Amino acid sequence: MADTTSIAMGGTAPHTQEDWERIARALLDEGQNFLVHDVCRDGLRAYPDSFKLITYGAIALSQTGAVDEARRLLAPLLDAILVDEGPFRRLQDSLRAAIDNLGDAGGEKGLGAIADLAEALDLVRGKRLVATADAETYYALARVFREAWLATGLRRDLEHCRELFLRAFHSGNHPRDGIEAAVMSLLLGDHAEAQRLAACVNALVGNGEVDPELGPDDRFRLLSTLGQAQLLLGQTDEAIGTYQWARALEGVHYGRVVSALKQLDLLRQGGIAVPAELDDIIKPPTVVVFTGHALDRPGEGPHFPPALEAEVRAEIAQQAGGTGRPGGLFHGRLRRRACCSSKPCWNAAPRSTW
Repeated sequence: MADTTSIAMGGTAPHTQEDWERIARALLDEGQNFLVHDVCRDGLRAYPDSFKLITYGAIALSQTGAVDEARRLLAPLLDAILVDEGPFRRLQDSLRAAIDNLGDAGGEKGLGAIADLAEALDLVRGKRLVATADAETYYALARVFREAWLATGLRRDLEHCRELFLRAFHSGNHPRDGIEAAVMSLLLGDHAEAQRLAACVNALVGNGEVDPELGPDDRFRLLSTLGQAQLLLGQTDEAIGTYQWARALEGVHYGRVVSALKQLDLLRQGGIAVPAELDDIIKPPTVVVFTGHALDRPGEGPHFPPALEAEVRAEIAQQAGGTGRPGGLFHGRLRRRACCSSKPCWNAAPRSTW
């Protein structure tokens, strides 16, 4: 546990449940799935009822291909929070219809609306609808089922995914959740719901203004969300302009660009005509994947001879010169403390300065 947390906390071990959850979420945002797994495993030993640690751990598992293990980890959590909202949604619709037909209370349409409202009331009698999860939890759970669907192609995984994104959207009214629910609806063949949700998202963020106080990653994601909504609504020219705006942002993490490309692929899979121009606007980043010498653990080493660091750093920078990336490849020392023992460590490489 000390090895895992030394990098995550800069040498300070977590003391509270919030610490563990914050570390896991930060690592998840960086794509460090193996580290997320280890942090959640260790954190759950101290806080076994943490919804967030269970969820983040399941996401990490699903994104590394361990879908069945992710399902097993999530099973108790899903039983706790997935309340059947169907009867309550029917009551809401019936009440709205009854109000709309108040002017025709004695007519056939008005009486039918009242009868439907009475039946809907009977269905919810004795039941309680309790919000047992927040929007972020619903969103995180939905991500697990999205990864499961991508791995298995099972429709029930896609249905669970859409339902959880919808709950996240209803709970927090976040455009990100709304567009995810819209894309999942599209893939389920529910084009009307996809367009309805896209219109909601467009109304939330389609005023052409983006908070300048947001960081580049958040601004890029917001613009990507708007672009997807515009494509779903058939507003192709507006979508191209939105993605061009997103491309102009500086300092965007490559993971955001990859996520945007994945969403565009899902839209294509759902039958949306994604313009070819976007292939030139949102381009995949150049990624260098490599392995190297074992890293130093606290109190060990150095395993890699310090006298060779400068030479190796220079050689790597020269070999990476053909990637089209400016500047040097590495920042800081090649020696770093290890974050895990027997598993591959995806953040073992020194940080890039690209």
